[in-house]
Amino acid sequence: MWPTRVTERIQRYLPGAIRTSGILLDKIEDVARYEEGQITGILKICLDLPKQYINGEPPVEVLWRTLIAGRTDTMHPAPPQTESAFSAYIKAVLIGGFIMSTMIEDREALHEILETLQAIGDKYPHPAIPSVAEFVALAKSIIRDPTQYHEEVQQLYARNKYRWFVSPIPSGLKGKSLCRTSRGYLGLSPYSAEVSNEVWLLKGARVFSLLKSSGDGLHEFMGESYIYGLMQGEALRLNLD
Repeated sequence: MWPTRVTERIQRYLPGAIRTSGILLDKIEDVARYEEGQITGILKICLDLPKQYINGEPPVEVLWRTLIAGRTDTMHPAPPQTESAFSAYIKAVLIGGFIMSTMIEDREALHEILETLQAIGDKYPHPAIPSVAEFVALAKSIIRDPTQYHEEVQQLYARNKYRWFVSPIPSGLKGKSLCRTSRGYLGLSPYSAEVSNEVWLLKGARVFSLLKSSGDGLHEFMGESYIYGLMQGEALRLNLD
């Protein structure tokens, strides 16, 4: 049964638009844009997840699984060892960020890195994310020999397979943003996603749709969404009252 009408009189106002029906599942509560080499915003968003996700997984695992839409290029779900690739990728991005921030004397960026790592260490410590102490020790080593570490980062970043799953170029999640919903789910949405956008399961669709309400029963289609923990039919069992 599809009790909720998505659009009303839409064909009267928008030529070429469609009238359909579906179920409103959730709303976007927070959005983090994913940009190549900029990871602190992505890490921060998992701080607002519950200690245990709906499936019992810790927030950092939920994060790395969500970023690759739950799969590798050959396996679904992604095997546990994918976490080590994620950890190496995070380390490479953080080192690269530290080197760049040091070169341009961007103290604010350095503070953000330390603040983010401290927050995760305090609330959701996880072996895949370096602690502040580990990062500081690494930073000191970089200062002693920045050239060597710059080369190591380039090599690690280039060969790390996780990077290819999440890198906007040349493949992967181009134009995607990470989102957290009001029900506490983590997902991937179009880069243009905004807070208050709605996650719908439209009649006949195989994936979720992100819609922007324009009022008067009208909705703008923003794109498709991936919501970790709802992709295997779990959405049909949600209590939507």
